[in-house]
Amino acid sequence: MEQSQPTRVLIVEDEMMIALDLEMQVETFGYSLTRHASSYDSAIAVAAETPPDIALIDGNLADGPTGARIAEKLSDLGVYCIAVSANPELFDRCECIGIFLNKPFGTSELRNALKVAEKAVAAGHQGGAGAG
Repeated sequence: MEQSQPTRVLIVEDEMMIALDLEMQVETFGYSLTRHASSYDSAIAVAAETPPDIALIDGNLADGPTGARIAEKLSDLGVYCIAVSANPELFDRCECIGIFLNKPFGTSELRNALKVAEKAVAAGHQGGAGAG
């Protein structure tokens, strides 16, 4: 019987310690990591090179508050987007966010969000308004 590939996760975070912590947790939960990105351009480049299934996206990045723009672009590519930010207002007009995690959040919150996202991806949903 053929095993399916692990769900691929892209982390978009410019604070290295937070990015490394997220990477460690995501791998511990059994997901496959693409590389992490810290800006709009790097996120789009990484996603083009290794398309993720799910993206964890901070709101304020190295190039400013571009998290919502990244989520919109990735969502157009079929990526399920999870906002991970201490600034929820940065995603107010972004209908492509499936889940919002307010920093700081716990390990169980992250694990649960990834499980919900993984089920949505498997069902063909990409998050956002009306996602189940």
